[in-house]
Amino acid sequence: MRKYTPEDDDHLWSVLSGEGWREDQMTYKQDHTFICDNGFFSYRMNGDYPLLTHFYLDKNKRKGNHFRELVRDVWDIMTKEGHLFCVITAPKEKPYLEAFAKYYGKAEPYIEKEGTKYYLAPIFKRRRR
Repeated sequence: MRKYTPEDDDHLWSVLSGEGWREDQMTYKQDHTFICDNGFFSYRMNGDYPLLTHFYLDKNKRKGNHFRELVRDVWDIMTKEGHLFCVITAPKEKPYLEAFAKYYGKAEPYIEKEGTKYYLAPIFKRRRR
């Protein structure tokens, strides 16, 4: 796992646009973005909690344990930075992210704005020591 660099721009823009993200939704340049073996993720601080803004699993790795490995990378960073919770965003345009958010967060979103749901996920319970 490594931090994002401007050399990653073409690849990140390409994969996000391929998933239907508009350019104004792509915040990886401004956010804390990490490139992993199986994809990448981004987050930004929203008040006291990190807000997961991007969670992308490479298309050729969307089976097996790759998903769990990417989640583990997210939790490793959050734990290292001392966060106990993370907010997972489930945009209305990406219904598959809602299943992810429900599994790792609470069963119901804590807030919904304009069709986008926000789930509070405990990190400390998800880490195996």
